[in-house]
Amino acid sequence: MKHTDTFDDFIKKEGDLREQSFWNQFGVSQNVMIPVKLDKENNVTHMFVVNYEGFPENGLANFFDITGIRFREGLAGMTIFQGPLEYSLQKGYIGTLLKISRSIDQCDMHTRFHSIRSGLWAHRLAQFLGLNSQEAESIALAGKIHDVGKVFIPKSILTKPGILEPEEWSLVKQHPTLGSVLMKPSHELKSIIPYVQAHHENYDGTGYPQGLSGDEIPLGARILTVADAFTTITEGRVYKKAASSQEAVRELERCSEKQFDPLVVKAMGKLVASGKVRDWMGIW
Repeated sequence: MKHTDTFDDFIKKEGDLREQSFWNQFGVSQNVMIPVKLDKENNVTHMFVVNYEGFPENGLANFFDITGIRFREGLAGMTIFQGPLEYSLQKGYIGTLLKISRSIDQCDMHTRFHSIRSGLWAHRLAQFLGLNSQEAESIALAGKIHDVGKVFIPKSILTKPGILEPEEWSLVKQHPTLGSVLMKPSHELKSIIPYVQAHHENYDGTGYPQGLSGDEIPLGARILTVADAFTTITEGRVYKKAASSQEAVRELERCSEKQFDPLVVKAMGKLVASGKVRDWMGIW
């Protein structure tokens, strides 16, 4: 993983990017460049460069399709090295991932608030389970970007109304790992990468991508898994109508100890029964 400092400063220092010496020095590799800061003329002045080797076939094209982000062709294969990033750039990168997550949600009317709602429910669950405010905030952020890896999955698959073909399902199952790849350039996100990477691990070990079970799955991920599932069930999908909060809790209980941590499911049941937490499409 490589990311950049101020692009304009780099240009001044290194000269014309078309010079052969530049390419000889830095080489050409497969990278996606994510802008994190713009000037007054809307030109990119700061960006991260993420190597996308290992992303799905046509992953970069899918990224463009979902987010609408376009990069200058002359920058497509460039790798830039730099020192430690300023705090403001780290914040900018997180903001970029949040925007990408929202763009994914907008692909389908049923999911248009999914990441926001997942983050909110994960936050309330973490608080209910007695985690401190910093831990709860971290889990909430993980909830808001947990599906960011889907940006490299074709929109046609994300919105498919029928059953996925085996090869399509295999691609979808890559999204937790792909999400963790997008998060790696940010030091501030390092602690929550395991939550995003493991949010489809099942309590009984039948989940993906690593087949973790029980306490092998980070608590933040176990909380996020329940919040994600509850949100999905109450939103509905093209192939399944939305359920009530009570119906969603019953479904979580049915899959307790299999897909979900029973303690987290119990907490969600109490949280819903209390009537103190209600949401409608992410509005609390």
